[in-house]
Amino acid sequence: MQNRYIFDLSVLLEIAHGTERGLAALKILKAPENRIFTSELIVAALYNVLADRMGELEATKCLSALIESKYFIIKKVDMINIAKTAYKGNLSFVPASAIYLAQILDAIVIFSGIVRETFKDLEIDFPNLKIMFL
Repeated sequence: MQNRYIFDLSVLLEIAHGTERGLAALKILKAPENRIFTSELIVAALYNVLADRMGELEATKCLSALIESKYFIIKKVDMINIAKTAYKGNLSFVPASAIYLAQILDAIVIFSGIVRETFKDLEIDFPNLKIMFL
């Protein structure tokens, strides 16, 4: 049986920057029993953040490497359901897309530990959500 995980933007940024949390995420990513998903919205947000920090050329290289790695399954998301999820949890659309994917795919959503305080009430707003912080 395969384990399903959703990587939020915070986790992808940890990977891109080569942090300890990013290395922990890579272990999850590369384990053959795991399937890793993320959303198109998260990938677009990743490009935006990386371009702002590194410039467009480096962001494009990083994103291309991510997509070409084939470790991720990038899913289209229904924006109305993302909006509903965002409203329910008082979230922005990016983490809401990770939560929505986790719910429809029965997966564990993974966030970086640096956002733990920001998302401390997720278990209250989404009691059936499987959540993990690196």
